[in-house]
Amino acid sequence: MIRGRNKHDEDASFDLTPMIDVVMLLIVFFTLTAQFSGRETAALDLPRTLGDPTIAKDVAVVFVDVDKEGRLSSLGQPVELTEIVKQATPPAGAKAGIDVVVRVDRAAPAKHVNDLAKRLRAAGITRWKLATSGEEAAGGGS
Repeated sequence: MIRGRNKHDEDASFDLTPMIDVVMLLIVFFTLTAQFSGRETAALDLPRTLGDPTIAKDVAVVFVDVDKEGRLSSLGQPVELTEIVKQATPPAGAKAGIDVVVRVDRAAPAKHVNDLAKRLRAAGITRWKLATSGEEAAGGGS
């Protein structure tokens, strides 16, 4: 007896379960990385000006935050100048340098920045950068 093939037997089905698993893993990954990146920098109101957008390649960066009261922090943790100097000193024989980027709250008096600049100079760090928000101030100047 010859059985006739049913039309429904030829339909191929596609299992969406693996695709849903991958999408869920991507959602978890991006959610976790977004939370970690937010913890690395303190919430500071940076000066509103356009800065130099160029970024040096093959250079490590040490971020130093200065709040309104002049307290120093790095990656959200309080830090002393000696720790900053250790981080900013390249290892012997290293080809690439280390940049120090200072992020200062706009409400902080200039005295804090001047004091930090003097202390960095005394510690042997002569090149550092001041971070800006990258947006032009409203009611702009010249």
